[in-house]
Amino acid sequence: MGWRVRKSIKLGKGARLNFGKRGTSLSLGGKGFTYNLSKRGGRATVGVPVTGISYQSKHHKTSIGPLIALVAVGFVLWLIFS
Repeated sequence: MGWRVRKSIKLGKGARLNFGKRGTSLSLGGKGFTYNLSKRGGRATVGVPVTGISYQSKHHKTSIGPLIALVAVGFVLWLIFS
């Protein structure tokens, strides 16, 4: 196993700037829904708070259709559970 170094700065409610070995990324969201955007594309995570159940989906820079649907569903879940 190798060493990992990560640092994040909170930009405001629901936004965080992350610095790591491979580069910089931006995380948006909170409990129940998070979208992370980096130079390699995006990653959406939708979860049910308290249960530990979550679903994670990678989105490459070219696939935007499924991303919009997942962001919309995740945002609604985030509003309900937060």
